[in-house]
Amino acid sequence: MHQVLYSGCFWAFLCLYFSNVSAQSCVIDPPSNLMVSDITPCGVTLHWSPSTGAKNYKVCYRKSGEASWSPKLSVGTETDYTFNDLEKGKTYELSVRSFCIDGSKSPMIKKNVTLPLCEEPSNISVSFPSNQQAKIKFQTNCNFDTAYCRYGLSKSNLNLKAFSLSKTISLNGLNSGQTYYFQISACPLALKDFTDIDSFNSSIVQPNILLIVLDDARFDTYGCNGAPSWFTSPNIDRIANEGINFKNNFTVYSYCTPSRGTIVTGLYPHKNGAIDNVHTIHPYLPNVGTILDGAGYNTGMIGKFISKDPQSGYDYWLSAIPGYINAKYNYNGTNKTIPGHNTNVLTDSALAFIENSQEPFYLWLGYYAPHDSAIAQPAFKGLYDNEPMPVPDNTQPYSVNYPSFLDDMDPDFYITPNEISQTYEDYYETLAGVDEAIGIILERLESLNIIDNTMIIFTSDNGHMIGEYGLYAKRLAYETSIRTPLFIRYPLWFEDATLINDQITLNTDLAPTIVAAAGIEDTFNFDGNSLKALADYTTTRKDFLYEYFGPPINPYSNIPSIRAVRSLYYKYIFYGCESDTVEEFFDLFSDPEETTNLINNSNYDILVQKYRIRMNLLQREFNDTMVEPTMDCFIANPQFKTSETISDSRSGISIYPNPSDGLFVTVMDGTEKVMVEIVNSLGIAVAPKALITANEKLDLRFLPPGLYFLIYDDGGTKKVQEVIIE
Repeated sequence: MHQVLYSGCFWAFLCLYFSNVSAQSCVIDPPSNLMVSDITPCGVTLHWSPSTGAKNYKVCYRKSGEASWSPKLSVGTETDYTFNDLEKGKTYELSVRSFCIDGSKSPMIKKNVTLPLCEEPSNISVSFPSNQQAKIKFQTNCNFDTAYCRYGLSKSNLNLKAFSLSKTISLNGLNSGQTYYFQISACPLALKDFTDIDSFNSSIVQPNILLIVLDDARFDTYGCNGAPSWFTSPNIDRIANEGINFKNNFTVYSYCTPSRGTIVTGLYPHKNGAIDNVHTIHPYLPNVGTILDGAGYNTGMIGKFISKDPQSGYDYWLSAIPGYINAKYNYNGTNKTIPGHNTNVLTDSALAFIENSQEPFYLWLGYYAPHDSAIAQPAFKGLYDNEPMPVPDNTQPYSVNYPSFLDDMDPDFYITPNEISQTYEDYYETLAGVDEAIGIILERLESLNIIDNTMIIFTSDNGHMIGEYGLYAKRLAYETSIRTPLFIRYPLWFEDATLINDQITLNTDLAPTIVAAAGIEDTFNFDGNSLKALADYTTTRKDFLYEYFGPPINPYSNIPSIRAVRSLYYKYIFYGCESDTVEEFFDLFSDPEETTNLINNSNYDILVQKYRIRMNLLQREFNDTMVEPTMDCFIANPQFKTSETISDSRSGISIYPNPSDGLFVTVMDGTEKVMVEIVNSLGIAVAPKALITANEKLDLRFLPPGLYFLIYDDGGTKKVQEVIIE
């Protein structure tokens, strides 16, 4: 990666610097302070301190007793290297030496290390395909011959045995309702190297699952997510306050049916078939309804779902055809009109389903609210007439480096500043009715004494822009369109008031989460992850791929196809335009309202290229091979900014890549040393002050992901540079 970054003016600087050095005699010191870490049966990492005058380092190894070394590998200016594919239990001699600009080299410095015969399994988890079977899964860094498990009904008598050639061990013929104790090992049995004793209960009480999905509900309109002070949502907030709030939750396709199809299948729309509001999910795919129905759940679908009624996998079906007052519904295959407000009808039906269900139950509750044009129940109409609405700051059309199609979309996708306040008022009044309804449902779960054994999930199919850029739309990859609320109350998994703001979660994660909570083995190849694993940090996600299919799949919007990568700090958007390459790039930390497209700012060229590559990798990872026609669109009102250059006289500091995983390289005047300090956003020092020079590694990988600041003195002027660790 560093070879890519050292380009342009930086290479010119290196050439000038080293030409001056080569005119002198080359003095080279050997590396020092050799250490090893991350020792496994198949690999080890060698570390050393940098040596004066070193242009690069070369490493090699040999097994103890062998005369010949492995081929020597150049590692550039890195001061560590991981040797992989080594033989377990063997002793190795590891070597590193320094090389100077003129080709001279230091003596080889060596370090011996003996690899273990095996490693202890980690990330051990137990799942239950049935009450008579358990599957123990684990992870190892290296391959092994056989995994063993010894287990039994008491810690002192692990008399039962099982083995596997993979990282999953099946235990069969268990007695339902019994507690079993177990240990596992990936070592030869003679070593008797087992993990500590753990336990599980073979009778898993499957939770009820209530999935509440709103329609076009933004992420920022609840008390727990920064709603205006005059709006209270105590019942929705209760789900977050007595559970977990995933602050960075997104839909992978901001549109009704594609998003809902993703929620129930755990797959991207290009895989599940729900690519617009006409096509539904492929009938041959498993979905949450069919999976839980097959596992003995009483399943219900109430409210707005996806097209084609009813779908298999549900014992009870009451889908709402869009509308607020006296709406039409499909009741188990029969269309009927039910008088009253949609929110009240769906709430009453949900209460009846819960009361009449034998546990466990799974209920999809899809409120139509607060979809436009929002109509509140009479009790909430006019409730906020005198309150100031949260009109966004950026209501004027996006005007510099903007995609031209934004001027020519469907007329319904625009809103004037005068219309925003009333739209928001209708939105909040309708949402207040939903909050009251959820409170009634929570009270009923409490009265039935099943609330703590019910996983309650609150989310929305997508967000919605209400005035940003003068737009009233979803579909687009802008923040308020793709970001959605996600709160889960389930005491068995999540403690009260848990916040996750450094992981990205998606609507692809809901299906694997529900399946995991039900104790069902995941054999469905979901695109998402269990939200428990993301909350526990046993898996991580720092970015994701967004998609939208333009004409002819969605012919009436006049929006081209979209692919985007959204990370914790940046967003890259690519549009399917035939006459030009149309892209957007936003710095979400300094520009959260996405008002400045940085695509023509050459200071960001390296970072933009990184995101282009990442988009292609994510498309490959999720098998996004759809070829879509392009539209005639272009970058309108383009403006450019020339990048700053680095000269020999400049004493300022730059670091690359930024953001990174915490390992940065400094660029500055090669003859000068500068004292730097790293502080967090509160101004508190998080690392010792360090004296650095040009082309030196700045290793901050010990810090958690986030925004930091590098502070240094430049000729009497204090300078500050943002440092982002992903």
